[in-house]
Amino acid sequence: MIRSTASRLLGLVGLAIGLYACSSRKGAQAQRLLDEAQALGNIGAYTEALALVDSAERVAPADTAILRAGTSLKREIRQREAEHKIIELDSLIRLKAEEINRMLPAFAKLKNEAYDTQLRYCAPALLPKALGARPHLRATVDSLGVLQLISVYTGSSKIKHSAIRLRHTQQDSTYTTPNVVHDDALNYRYHDGLHYWELVTYRAEANDPLVEYLEGLLALEGKLGIDYLSQGKVTHRYTLAPAEQSALMQTTRLAKVLSEQQALQREQAKYARRFARLDKKQ
Repeated sequence: MIRSTASRLLGLVGLAIGLYACSSRKGAQAQRLLDEAQALGNIGAYTEALALVDSAERVAPADTAILRAGTSLKREIRQREAEHKIIELDSLIRLKAEEINRMLPAFAKLKNEAYDTQLRYCAPALLPKALGARPHLRATVDSLGVLQLISVYTGSSKIKHSAIRLRHTQQDSTYTTPNVVHDDALNYRYHDGLHYWELVTYRAEANDPLVEYLEGLLALEGKLGIDYLSQGKVTHRYTLAPAEQSALMQTTRLAKVLSEQQALQREQAKYARRFARLDKKQ
């Protein structure tokens, strides 16, 4: 009986020693993975570093010291990544600002106090005084990169247009704007005693199909035609004069660069919030 009890005790001790040895080996393996993760984080390989921390936690899921070290290292790596991105984006934003500053002198500054919350930029060839009393297309862009087109019709009779279609001689596809409701604000009609006037406004932010269509024309030569539409039917059409088409492309380029700057600033703000959140957890 005594011999049997002693044998069981020796067996339990052996099992405990075996478990400890196994646990010790797993802990050492997990620690090596954490050390490798630290080294990768130091050279900016953040994704790979975080993957190694996850591996270390899977190797020793019951080792509280490893789990605490892994949690701390993850926070450190993510904070370092956020700091790196903030610095990188700051450099890109400065470069974008320099590009914008080189472009802006070619534009006039406008602001309609009743409707605009941002300053708008317009190429001189697309200012109302340059276009006169004839059907034409105006284009402006605000400081956030939002493009605004205004189709203007003037003539001896009404055409009641509510949309336009853009067509290019070197582009198979066309682009048709959504129909716009006349609201007597940005979209209105009137008679000046001599001519009927119609103005319809189309606003387009980055990634809007209108902006994407115009950006697709930047590298193309050829002519851009404008169709005025009423209930889907063409009621008037013309081809942009070369100077006006060039000014529209110039405005599209500015809208693209301003939108890119806004996207970079939003991305930087996201990483700044992440850095602050991680900093509070320390």
